[in-house]
Amino acid sequence: RLETETGAFVAAAPPQARTRAKDTHEQSRAESESERRGEDRMPLTPAYTWVQDDTSATISISLPSSAAASRNTRVECTEAAVKLTCPPYFLQLDLFGDVDDGRSKATIDARSVEVVVYKKASGQWPGLKTTLPADEVKARRAAAAAAKEQRDAAALDDKREKKRQDDDYVFHKQWDLEKDEKRTIERLAAEHKRAAEKELYKWADDAEGRAAPEGEDELVTYFDKQL
Repeated sequence: RLETETGAFVAAAPPQARTRAKDTHEQSRAESESERRGEDRMPLTPAYTWVQDDTSATISISLPSSAAASRNTRVECTEAAVKLTCPPYFLQLDLFGDVDDGRSKATIDARSVEVVVYKKASGQWPGLKTTLPADEVKARRAAAAAAKEQRDAAALDDKREKKRQDDDYVFHKQWDLEKDEKRTIERLAAEHKRAAEKELYKWADDAEGRAAPEGEDELVTYFDKQL
């Protein structure tokens, strides 16, 4: 037992318990160190197969474990390449021919990813990947990525413009409805006012023996003038 500063005695942990606590701490530190080293390791390249016809190519990528279902899975397609990012897996395929990236689609399942690309020029490819020199592959990849970025930006601008036009249409449509409603209310009020005035004038004319004037002016409200 151990004596504290207040003079009380407490039971001390047996040597075996202190040893187990130390071992657990060392194990936890070792696991943390292992995880840290794992973050720095090279990405894994998943296995894949592919099939083609004259107009398209289908790439099936296998992911051992349920990594494909992760929210971190990303598939990017340009005219020249397909890239999969799914830590710790990474795959980049520079395609033999150009494809229509606007029609490319990816399907993510529990243990695999399937990518379908559509060829710009119909025909059979001798292989899935390009045979160009490395510097030309890099330039082609960068040009395709830049072109896709420009198309995506233009599509986003078009989407924003369409939304603006839709919002503008809805606003003016709502304004027209409100204006029609206000016009109806104002017209009813004006008609009631004219009827009351007509009755009053008739009473005055009858009392003074005057003949009532024939006809009356057309009723025009403020909102009638706005139409």
